[in-house]
This record gives sequence, C-alpha cells and structure tokens, in this order.
Amino acid sequence: MRSHTIALVCLLGVVFSLSSSAGAQQTDPAFRFANIFNDNMVLQCDKPVRLWGWARPGSEVALTIDTEKPAAAAPADSPKNTGEYSVTMAYVETNAPPFRTQRVSAKANRSGKWVATLAPMPAGFQPRIIRAQSGGKELALANVLVGEVWVTSGQSNMTWGNYFAKPLIAPGAMYSGIRVFRVNDSWYKPLDDLKARGQWTVCSPQTAGQFPAIPFLYAMYLHRYLKVPVGIVQNARGGTNAISWTSRAHIEAIDDPLLNQDLADYDKETAAWETEAGRAKAMADWRELCGKREADYQRKVADAKAKGKPVPTKPRKPRPPQDPRSGWSPPAGLYNAMVRPLQGLVVRGTLYYQGEGEGNWSERWVQYEDVFPAVIDAFRKTFDDPNLPFGIIGLAGWGSSNPTPEVECAWGRFAVIRDIHRRTHLKTPNTGYISIYDLGNEFIHPNWKQPVGERAARWALAKVYGQSHIPHRGHQYKSMEIRGDRILLTFEQDPSFVKPGQTAKGPNWMELPSTTTGFNDKTMKFNGFVIAGKDRRWYPAKVRQNMDKPALEVWSDLVPRPVAVRYGWACWPQGNACSHQSRLPVPVFRTDDWPVPPNKAQAAKLEEIARRQAEDRELRTLLTQLANSELSKRYAEQNPQYQQALDALQKAAAECGKKDPAE
Repeated sequence: MRSHTIALVCLLGVVFSLSSSAGAQQTDPAFRFANIFNDNMVLQCDKPVRLWGWARPGSEVALTIDTEKPAAAAPADSPKNTGEYSVTMAYVETNAPPFRTQRVSAKANRSGKWVATLAPMPAGFQPRIIRAQSGGKELALANVLVGEVWVTSGQSNMTWGNYFAKPLIAPGAMYSGIRVFRVNDSWYKPLDDLKARGQWTVCSPQTAGQFPAIPFLYAMYLHRYLKVPVGIVQNARGGTNAISWTSRAHIEAIDDPLLNQDLADYDKETAAWETEAGRAKAMADWRELCGKREADYQRKVADAKAKGKPVPTKPRKPRPPQDPRSGWSPPAGLYNAMVRPLQGLVVRGTLYYQGEGEGNWSERWVQYEDVFPAVIDAFRKTFDDPNLPFGIIGLAGWGSSNPTPEVECAWGRFAVIRDIHRRTHLKTPNTGYISIYDLGNEFIHPNWKQPVGERAARWALAKVYGQSHIPHRGHQYKSMEIRGDRILLTFEQDPSFVKPGQTAKGPNWMELPSTTTGFNDKTMKFNGFVIAGKDRRWYPAKVRQNMDKPALEVWSDLVPRPVAVRYGWACWPQGNACSHQSRLPVPVFRTDDWPVPPNKAQAAKLEEIARRQAEDRELRTLLTQLANSELSKRYAEQNPQYQQALDALQKAAAECGKKDPAE
C-alpha cells in the first residue's frame, strides 16, 4: 500500500485550476503520439511505462515528464463562477512520495515508429505534463496522472451507462482522479494504432452519467479504497461474440470446422470489397434488388386496386451493402481495431464481461470452450504480460424465473457459458471469476449493476492488490462422494475468512455454504440443486448440511443411485447458496462432464424430451407424496378400500420410474 494518504476536501466557491494544453493537437502527421495518448490520461504506476508514436524515420525524439504548474484559469469543464454557492472537490496528499522529473530519448525506426520507456513512477494526484520534441517540433500531453490502469472489454452489459443507483451517485461523482477512454471500432486486419485519436474524459457530475456503468463503478471502488487515480480503457461493443475478441492466429489454431468456415466466408466477403469492381458489383446487386422489390410492390398495388382492396403498405427499401471490413462482430475484427493497437500499453489488468451471444442466439457455445481461453491468451500476449490479471464476469440471470430443471439441463444456454467461464478460471492462473447470476431479471440488460462493480473490485483488491482480508467470492465446489442414494459435496471457502497465521479453517459450519435467508439448520432450504443417475435424467434435489464430513448432502427420492449433481444450471438460476459471512453467491457448477447439444436443432429435440420427462416427474412426485402422506396413512387405517387405492398408486409410481417417457 502507499505510504501517503489522500483526503477529499470541499472547497466552497473555490475551484482548483489544472492546466489544459493545446499542444496535444498534432499538426505534423509525421510526428505524433499513438492515439491512445492524450490530455487527461492516466499512466500505470509502479511499472516501467512505454510511450510511443511516429516521427520521421531515423529521427530522434526527446521525451520529458515533469510536474505541471497550475494555470491561472480554471479548466474548461469547471463550473463557471456565477456568484452562486457551489461545492467542488480537490485532492490533498499527505506525505506523498517524491516525483522525479524524467528525460528519455528514442529513435524512430524505418517505419517511423518510436518507443520510449519511463522508469516506474509512484501514484499521485499532482498533474504531470509530458513533452515530446523532434525536428524542431514539440507535442505536449497535459493533466496526466499516475495511478492504476485497467482495460474493460466485452459486450453490451459492459458498455451500458444505466444502472439503478445512477441518480444517487452521478450528481456527487466529483472524482477527477477517475478518467475513462472509450473506443468502439472494428477492422479486418490488425492495426498498429487506433483509427482515430480518442479523448480521456475526466469524471465529474456532468460526465459520470455517460460513463459505462460497470467500468465506472469498478473504478470508483478501487479509487476510493486504494486512494490513487484510476484510468479505464473501455473497448467494448454490444452484441459481439468471443471470436471477434481474439486474434486471427488464435482462431486458426483452433481445429473446428465451423470456425474454419467463418474465416473462409469472411475472407471471401472482404476480398470482394477490396477492389473497385467488387464494390461496384455489390452496389449494382443492391440496386437490382431494390428494382425487383419496387416492381413487385407495384404489381401488388395494381392487383389491390383492381380488386377494390386496400393498397398494401410499401415495404422498407433494402439496406445498402455495408463494408464487411469493418463489420459489427467479424472474426478477430474487434481485436484488430481495439486491442491490437494497444500493444505496448502498460496496464494493471483486464476486466471482461461477454458471452451472452454464444449462450443464446449465435449457436456458438460449443466453440466457446476453445475460443474464450484464446481471448485471455491474446490479451496477455498483446499487453506483453503472461500473468496479466484477467477478471471474468459471469453472466447475470435472464429469462424465466421459474425454470424447469429437466429443460434447463437439456441445454442450459447461459449455464453452459458460466460453466466455461468457471472452469477456464480454475485452470488459468491469475484469473478471477466474478459470479453475478443472482443479479438478473427478465431483461438481458439488468439495471442492478452496482453489485457487479463491487464484486469485481473485491476480486481485484483481494487477488491483485494483496488485500487478502477482503471477501471476494462465495464457497467454491471442490469434490463429490457418492454414499448410497446420496451425494456429498465438499467446498473450498473464501480464503479471506482464514486469519493470517491460522492453520485450521475454523468451525465445520464455516466450510459449508449457507442460504441467502440465513444460517439456520432447522428452517433454511437450499434451492437450485439437481441430481441425476446414469440415465442422465435430472430431478430437483433435496439438500442438507452434513456437519460430520463436512459437506452438503444431496438426494432425491426419485433417484436411488445418483451419479451427478448440478447447481444453478439455468439461464436464470434460482439458486440461493452463498457464503455464510459475506453472502457472496456460490458459483454455479456441475460434477459431470456430459456433452452439451452441438446446435439449436439438437437442443430443441432434447428440450422436447425433457418436457415430457418433467411432466412424468411431477406426476410421480404427486403420486408418491399422496401415498406417503400422514393424512393418507391415517385415513387408510379406517378405510381398507383406500389402502388398496394407495397400494395401486405406489405401484403406478414405481412402474412410471422404470421407463423413460422419452422412449
């Protein structure tokens, strides 16, 4: 942790002025910084920092970083002094580590690229200025801070700015130490630089409302706990697949016919658009289609008039052909335009939230098993750090809040993606899995994002910044043991609950998950567990805590010889298992490795079978409950005929269990 402290001070009617330099405007296209570097940016602290750009080939570049002197005028985004009462926030540092002015040099190579490396710098809120000189020209980056830098990537839930607590937090977001850089682009070939020069936006009540919600909330928690500036490089795009977020080389290394076909099809599309003739043909085909649609519509109009019927509504004109080279989510396209250009940028880690597409509409959940790990590897190679911390945000619940176990286990959709996230995390060092399935609703974009940012920050603080006393996850499934008609599940608790120097894990009850309603063995009921035998038919399971093992004991009266258990296996899980102390959810898991359906067609067939199995299970359960109820038994003692009926019910229930209704 840092040796100095920082205080936020209210200044009544006074504004602390920071200089803003117009020198960052680059007038010479041959001499410039890379487009990620601009005024208001944050540099990574405590690591050597690379800065790069372009100049005349062979030319020398002199670089200086120094403390920026406050200007007399207030920055452009400061409130104007209207004479009315106002409150502004400023950072006051105590015992701040000394900042040393650095002067380094670089030489542009044959392609004109130059790279300069600054020695590690301590975090601080005092603005710095970076000056670069070459060939008699000077560039300047003003109001630069040194702190923690994170890259946040993924799809729409990582880009949306709306969240439930926004009306409360945004008006008081006077965190000028938080800065966000946003980029959203795609290209069919790897780029050496971002296509356009972006801006680093300083957080304020006026700008916080437009910040991406999860990255902002994540930065806010880190900022307030670590007391350092936080910079977010947000490169995300809604409705995208993982195949877009990894490199072409990583995709080609995966032996999968569907991925191979993706690459071949995309190459054909982009090649046709590369030439003037190809583009002209695309436009000609479009105009021909428009003409056919118009002629068809006119025939329908004439026919309607002839028959005295209403004239049909004119259909929309076909969409003009789009350049596939910058498509929305093509293979490697987002990596090429938004990740690859950041090669060399020094950051602390990556936070990634993606997978809704593969889990729902794209039929790519099978390929995700290989593509998602390739995303992590591509990011780490790009940022030149094989151990780069990589936070994996699981998918929030979505869809039906009353899932049928048999149907959900036939496919699983989001459950399959969560399982891939979890297993990839367990076998990939220096990753974290942030479980949020309990935060969903019927909308695929849940508005309750504040806990997501909090849980992600818990992981980072505990595992990246060494604050091991902070709880960051619920109990994690470890192993299973079959005992007759029961399965015993053991768990690994959050290590934050084991005090430093403590050898034992504490009481047995601490090693077991609780429920969200509290730790009371007499009344609590676990939800979300299902159990199956060798026939792979899933049934809702009963669960109790077995303190002798200690373990969760799982069983079903309809599964005499169980072999597997799943928890939270649904698009919107209703599981309520969590850590007793922190109430953080137990990550979804499965003990089996049974294959998932390869496509939607096969999944639909399995779901239809599962529906019949669910009806059969419900009927058998009702028959068994009726036959075994105390009321039935008491009534049968007085009515022999009723006893005969009970015997028939029990026999019927047993016969139903001998044959799968799918047969």
